[in-house]
Amino acid sequence: MSRSSAAPPALDHLAAAVARLGHSAMTDSRAALLRLRLPLDHGAAEVLLIPDRDDGDLLCLLPDWLVLPNPLPDPGARGRLAELLLAANFELALAAFELDPHGGEVRLRLTLPLAGARVTDDQLARSLAALRHAAERYWPAAQKVLWAGSEPAAALEDLSIS
Repeated sequence: MSRSSAAPPALDHLAAAVARLGHSAMTDSRAALLRLRLPLDHGAAEVLLIPDRDDGDLLCLLPDWLVLPNPLPDPGARGRLAELLLAANFELALAAFELDPHGGEVRLRLTLPLAGARVTDDQLARSLAALRHAAERYWPAAQKVLWAGSEPAAALEDLSIS
């Protein structure tokens, strides 16, 4: 997603769609994005809805799905987490996890290719549902890999059993 000085698609249309879905969002006009709280089984997460200024797509970003402590108690945990996220991305159809190679955060990202069209309520609802599904499904496995020293395959197998 690129950034240019052109005006983004109307944030008010996006905010209205969010409201019709029963969510409240804060418009950040300066950053040209909406912020909303997405309820999850393990709490809530901030989701950023960012219209692309150049190609008209919509980036749905859960920026801090997981923030790693520094230093990690187990030096091998970061590698196991990366392997888990790679396997999760293989299973996911719409969203993808990103592990910041320099920092300690894991983001969950979904790009809705709109090519300048206005997002429909159904498209937005499905995008938020996909983010929620991925965030909730892989949270327990990530915790097992980081804190219990589980191997990614075993943590993923536990997900299919429960």
